[in-house]
Parts: sequence; C-alpha cells; structure tokens
Amino acid sequence: MSEADGPTKKNPYLHPFTRPDADVVLRSSDGVDFRVHKMILSVASPVFDSMFSLPQPPASGGDHDLPIVPVSEENIVLDFLLRICYPMPNISFEDVKHAIAVLEAAVKYKMDDIVIFLSNTLIDGPFMNEHAITIYGAAHRLDLERAKIIASRSTLKKESSFETTISSDALYELMNYRSRCIAAAVEFVWRPDDWEVLAESECIANIDGEYCIEFSCRSCAAQSRANYELPRDYGKYITIVCESFQKELVGLLVMRPCREAVEMSTYLTKHIQDKMVDYRQESCARCLLNGLESIKYLLERLGHELEGVIESVPFVPSKPAGSDDGLSDDESDME
Repeated sequence: MSEADGPTKKNPYLHPFTRPDADVVLRSSDGVDFRVHKMILSVASPVFDSMFSLPQPPASGGDHDLPIVPVSEENIVLDFLLRICYPMPNISFEDVKHAIAVLEAAVKYKMDDIVIFLSNTLIDGPFMNEHAITIYGAAHRLDLERAKIIASRSTLKKESSFETTISSDALYELMNYRSRCIAAAVEFVWRPDDWEVLAESECIANIDGEYCIEFSCRSCAAQSRANYELPRDYGKYITIVCESFQKELVGLLVMRPCREAVEMSTYLTKHIQDKMVDYRQESCARCLLNGLESIKYLLERLGHELEGVIESVPFVPSKPAGSDDGLSDDESDME
C-alpha cells in the first residue's frame, strides 16, 4: 500500500498524548496530532486560555472526534513543550537547538514558568560550555536579560572567532562587552598592588621589596638558614611580579578575558624549573613540588580575583553608530 498524501497519514510520531479523555487536538506543522486537555494548557498559557475561550471549530471527524488546532511548531518541539506543561518526568534535551526552539515556543505562548525553567536549563546545564554564543543569541532575540548576561560572560571563555548566526545587534553588543572586559582584565594585570593574594598568602614572601615564591622544603630551608642570612642568597625563590609574567597574562586575557586563561599561565612554572636547573646540586624534588603547588595556588587566587573584576563589568545594550531599528523590528515580528 502506498503512503498517503496527507500529512496526518504519515508514519506517526511516537508521543504519550493519545488519551481518549482529551478534549482538543493540537496539530504540529509537520502534521502530527497531539490529543490534549484544554484545562491544562489554559493554566500553563494565557494564549491558550484566550484561544479556548473563543468558539471552537467543529469536531473534525476522521481519526479525531475533536476540534483540531493547527500550530506552527514541529512535532518534536510541541512534544517537549507539552511534556513540561503536564508535567512529565525525565525531560532532557540532547540538542541545544531543540531546547532553544522549545524556549521560543514557551515565550510565544507566554508560559512564564516554563520560560524560567528552560532558561535555567540552558544557562546551568552542559550546553553552556560549548554553545554559549548560540544561547546568547537566543536570549538576546527573546529579550531574556538574565540568560543573556550569563551567556555573554560564558562566551569570554572562548576565543572570539564567533559564528555569524546571531543578529548584527547581538554581535555588536557582545563584542562591545568583550572589549570592556578585556580592558578591565589588562588593567588588573598591570596593577599588582591590587592583587590581594600577594598580601594574604603564606607561600608568598616579600624579599628585598619584591614579592617572591620561596619554595625550599623544610630540610633545604634549614640548610639555608644555617649557611645564609637571607633566602635570596640560597636562591630557591622566584619573583612573581615581573614584566614577563604580566605580559604573558595580558596575551592570554586579550584572547580570553576569564579566570581559566589566568590558570593556563606557564611562565612561572617554566621559571621555577629553570631555577631548579641552576641549583641542581642543591635542589630536591620536594622543593620543586612546593614551588609548583604554590604557583597553582597563586594562579587560582589571581583567577578568582580577576573573575570578580569581570563580573563588575556591566553588560550595556548598545547599537552600532548610525544603525536603525529595522532589523530588531523584523526580529520582533518573527517572534
């Protein structure tokens, strides 16, 4: 038997919305029917509430003895949306595009609680790590301020070779925000007097007016005290605040103005390894381990401090000079 021409005669999409006590049918844009309950949808959405308060079309006959309401969403989007409305357990998305499409439908039908749920799913879930720019673009388009700000911060973890699937206004705002974050990060690097870790950390010493990591183990430190007056004379230290280290940080932060970039710094690690080579006859593995642990702690603390600096940079809505509102109006009409 040949496949029928009508969309409702296609192989059925499997979903649980087939109850005989349903009182309306939603038909997806690709011809899949969902038997649902007006009361549940009316509670979830003022749009459906208003729709169902109007005189309904007569029952369609055929497979359904119920009114049929066509909607513009595809079956997979409608399925997810209805599962959240009812609700049903174990709602999870494998594709960020599906999650965003369902979010767009929830905004369209003014399902405020579901919009919050889906926004949190996007910004708190695993999608943010790899799809921050896509989530930012959707949040910008749908005017979801909190999601837009969080996603914009997450984009800082990636280098700025952005895809062009977001609107020009959204991209301009994001690049404007990114440039201000880079400026704040660079200023932080060149003002080491503001680095709180230098004054608070036990692994950092002020030697002859310079902040240093002194990394002798107890045995070597005792030998140092016995033979020399200052740790500097023994040599197991590295200077922290130096132009080479700061330049490396600036280079990393220009590409990615975020905590993770600071923690990727390798200058101090290479410096301490070179220092151990200089003192090979007097050095020990325990001293090296002490130094590497101190560097790791220093970079983590610096990264944490930088994170606070970046979080203080506001995301300011802006448009390119001389631009008009035509694109935004078109996008609003599409929503």
